[in-house]
Amino acid sequence: MKYLGEKSLSSVLSIVFKVAWYLILAISTIAGVLGVILIIVTSFYSTNAMGIDLQTENWMQFQKLSAFAKIFILIYLGILITLTLKIIKRSQRLFTNFKNNIVFDQTNVTHTFQIGTLMVWFAILTFDFSTLLVSLLLLMLCEIFKSGAMLQEEHDLTI
Repeated sequence: MKYLGEKSLSSVLSIVFKVAWYLILAISTIAGVLGVILIIVTSFYSTNAMGIDLQTENWMQFQKLSAFAKIFILIYLGILITLTLKIIKRSQRLFTNFKNNIVFDQTNVTHTFQIGTLMVWFAILTFDFSTLLVSLLLLMLCEIFKSGAMLQEEHDLTI
């Protein structure tokens, strides 16, 4: 199996990331709108009068939160979704370059660095140690791409 170029793993991953980006955007938009509507409607109307049974323990605890806490949770989820979408978009661009046989290039260094940085922020916000380790490995890979891009540029200038 080929890893770079047309009809390779890179081209498949590029398409997967593109589809995933649109799916996550659509699902998060729909979930956000429905969540806001549900919070507004249940704040003003009795859920039993509407025929909605939301008497779960988690929902009851959520409704007891202050408006500030609810807004904070909404902003926190929005930041996580935005970081996820940015990571996926950068990954899609990186694998598109790989699909086009552009491996050791400054744009790949930039994409890899930005993916690693965004993943560090995501790991910090979600308190996920394994994501932090992966992001640090990705930042090390960025340095390899940087050295490779420099060698490729020197090679191209000598020919």
